[in-house]
Amino acid sequence: MTATQLPMLLAPRHYNRQLFSDYFLNTTLPTMQEWHILVDEARLVMAQVAAFFAAYTESSNEAQTEDGLIKPVLLALGHTFEVQATLRTPDGTKKPDYVFYRDAAALRANKGKALDDTTLGGAIAVGDAKYWDRPLDVAIKVGSD
Repeated sequence: MTATQLPMLLAPRHYNRQLFSDYFLNTTLPTMQEWHILVDEARLVMAQVAAFFAAYTESSNEAQTEDGLIKPVLLALGHTFEVQATLRTPDGTKKPDYVFYRDAAALRANKGKALDDTTLGGAIAVGDAKYWDRPLDVAIKVGSD
């Protein structure tokens, strides 16, 4: 770089896939008090998550991916969930990999029950895990995938 050339200041990179605007992430969020309160806690959790990724050996086996990576990360992030809960849908009974709850009390209240739109109780989300490197943007009609 010559003495007359100014350094290029680049904004921090984000992998948000347009979930939030860069302006919000770069300008608005850093000014929010709530953001600063959680920074130290987030650093500790991110260090745990980084350790899980570093120790994880990629596998094309979904159960191994869940056991070695997904579940430890979900627990480190503080999620409360039930595995393979029965969920009644218009397309029939399903067993999603995870049903997420607001807290342990909501999980206990629904533990072992067949859930549907009227009995979801404190459930807040349903999650499905896939094996490492599984393309998520295409349907694969092989086995149970």
